[in-house]
Amino acid sequence: LSYDVPVVGSVSEGNLASAGENQTQVTFSGQNFGGPDFSPSSRVGHSACEATAWESDDAVVCGTAPGYMGTLRVAVTAGNGAGTLSDAISFDALVVFAVGNLGSKG
Repeated sequence: LSYDVPVVGSVSEGNLASAGENQTQVTFSGQNFGGPDFSPSSRVGHSACEATAWESDDAVVCGTAPGYMGTLRVAVTAGNGAGTLSDAISFDALVVFAVGNLGSKG
């Protein structure tokens, strides 16, 4: 018995916040994600999603924290197979509002 490997075709949110404390829910769409008993997991770049929820054979939801480092690949693992999509998610650029001398004494 064999199964086709997962294929990630798209993500619901292509650009995410680079700061904040809340998870962002991103749906990864594709095919061959199996059933909930396949224990699917997902990643954004090198970081595992904080939570992965199986929706159907063609959708999983990743709960991801704010991040940085440009445009990243996403991956879905289900059963013994994994599928990826390159350049799938980017994060807003970090903005510095002010720089001060925090360590000096006047």
